[in-house]
Amino acid sequence: MISNKVASAGVGRVTPTRQRERGQGAQEDGDPTPRIVLEGVDTLFVFTTERIQPSFIELLQEAKGHAQVAARHHLADALIELGGVSFKVNANGARNAPFLLSSEYLALKFQPAPLGEMPTVTVELRAILLWQRGPGAALSMAAEILRPLLVEAPVSPLDMFKVSRIDLAVDFQGFVPLQSDKYVTRATSRATYERGTRLTGRAFGRTPKMARLYDKTEEIGISNKGELSASVRG
Repeated sequence: MISNKVASAGVGRVTPTRQRERGQGAQEDGDPTPRIVLEGVDTLFVFTTERIQPSFIELLQEAKGHAQVAARHHLADALIELGGVSFKVNANGARNAPFLLSSEYLALKFQPAPLGEMPTVTVELRAILLWQRGPGAALSMAAEILRPLLVEAPVSPLDMFKVSRIDLAVDFQGFVPLQSDKYVTRATSRATYERGTRLTGRAFGRTPKMARLYDKTEEIGISNKGELSASVRG
């Protein structure tokens, strides 16, 4: 299976995830037309500039301290539960935020002292959540988790968050990456991916605006994402 992903920054509108009916677009024998299996939002990054509750900042500092001790002594991960979701506390934080909490569904970065109008909280909504519940429900879930942690929190997730990055994906069958000169694109930056002697994908453009075609079955095998694949198919 080949997947086509497009990443872009500053997108202000989220298109709901759609799953095509099974068999729609299926090829007849000898028909090279690709069959679209799934299409929608694969990863979504949003942020807010609302201030973080001082009491929660203290909790984050304490949890990070436990995480650092656990990392030094090879103990079990430090965990914190928010809104019914269990998050792993990162011992080192993130590059642009001192506190990083992560789960299989979403990741949260907290910056209590941002410069200017920079984000206080950045949320990464991950593929397993977006494909199972859709962008709207995923945003509502993130808002419910964050609302009690902020000094002032808008009621609507659309008022709470701004989009900083969105990854769109289309999973399809019946297409094999062609020679690079067969593509029509304005992108001057191109890359080819191979595993052994087999072509596994191509990329066009650079972050924050790029498109990548790759063999999804190959990627699942390498990254051990079999559970995600099963959940999407189910």
